[in-house]
Amino acid sequence: MRAASLRARVPDFPSQINYAGYIGPSATRRCASVGRVKTTDDSAWAAYARRLGVRLNQARHTAGLSQERLAYAAGLTRSHYQQLEKGESAPGTPANPRLRTLIALAQALGLRLEELLPLDGLPDLTDGR
Repeated sequence: MRAASLRARVPDFPSQINYAGYIGPSATRRCASVGRVKTTDDSAWAAYARRLGVRLNQARHTAGLSQERLAYAAGLTRSHYQQLEKGESAPGTPANPRLRTLIALAQALGLRLEELLPLDGLPDLTDGR
């Protein structure tokens, strides 16, 4: 369903939403089940995605692999891997790789998953619930 048609049916639908359903930083949306407004802040997740990208870059250099070779070994396209190293899935949108992708990258790098993921400073994804 297109965002424009959703906006027409839901008067307080945020204009920051894109076609993939991502709501930008500090955007608000109506929670249909309870009728309250929820605020989302992706700055902590964006920082974590950038740290993951740095870890990927460091591990790739340590393994002596090019971006293209590592991407191929993990079953990714080179451009998708480059986005992960940048910490983005699209400009201005923090990366959110699948678990399958993370495991494939760890295996291609010869690492355990916990060695690849930055475990310090995990973002609070529960919003304090």
